Amino acid sequence: MSANLTALEAAYDGQIRGPGGIAAFFEVAERLRPTLGADELYLLHRGSARAYGIAGDTARARAEALQALELVPDDYYCIYLLASLDLEGAAPVAECQRRARELLPRGQALTGFALQALAECSAMLCNFEEAGSYVVRYEAHMPFRTELRARLELMAGDPEAAECSAREVVEEQERAGDLGPAGASLAVLTRAVFMQGNDPLPLLATLEQWLAPEDVRGQAQLRALRGRATGEPASVREAVALLEPTEYLNARAEVLLDLFAVTGEGAEPALELYERKGNLFGAQLVRDLVERSE
Repeated sequence: MSANLTALEAAYDGQIRGPGGIAAFFEVAERLRPTLGADELYLLHRGSARAYGIAGDTARARAEALQALELVPDDYYCIYLLASLDLEGAAPVAECQRRARELLPRGQALTGFALQALAECSAMLCNFEEAGSYVVRYEAHMPFRTELRARLELMAGDPEAAECSAREVVEEQERAGDLGPAGASLAVLTRAVFMQGNDPLPLLATLEQWLAPEDVRGQAQLRALRGRATGEPASVREAVALLEPTEYLNARAEVLLDLFAVTGEGAEPALELYERKGNLFGAQLVRDLVERSE
């Protein structure tokens, strides 16, 4: 293995292991780029695709993933990443379901992603029984646990169950040293704790340590939850501004609802975002919240 490839692999692993990893990866990638061969360029594009996706630059993330696939056409990660950008981004729910069904028979990680996507899409369409069956299949398929179950329990209005599920996942990820994935799980745990009327500030302090500065969704969750916990509209507005340039429609709508909870503003644009996504659950949630506030 070449020294360049070793350095890139270490930098790529650093993206996953903790905060600061994205900036470090880009520094290594730019320093080595002029001397890289095909195998090394593949890893550079793969790592860049992941980093840009976390930073919310979906156009560059897609471009990097496609360049990686030109070099390694069957790379499962970039295939997954492109589908994930659609699921989390602006692609309608029906399109995300179609893509997930195409990936379902592909095996291993792609089957796992497909089951996750089908669970999330079912929940967005208010089919929680169907979503639950996909979660069971997903957990049986995957070699490690994620916050998927907790997120759907939170959507279904059971923050106690969500807290239990998310806490177990966070503890496992922390023991493994995977602070990148643990940040997303901790954000779910924090919201579940807050939705029960408990103080989320200690968890938010940990979340701030774990998040990469470039993690636009994580940083927005941090600010939105802190603003709701402290009643500070400025913090929630920061969250809204962080996500506004991105395609992450559901995440943008969620922090707008945090703004609505603090200021009474944000419901109308949140509804528009959920409707663009085809997220029936989110749209109905907005209508219910507005009706109760009147």
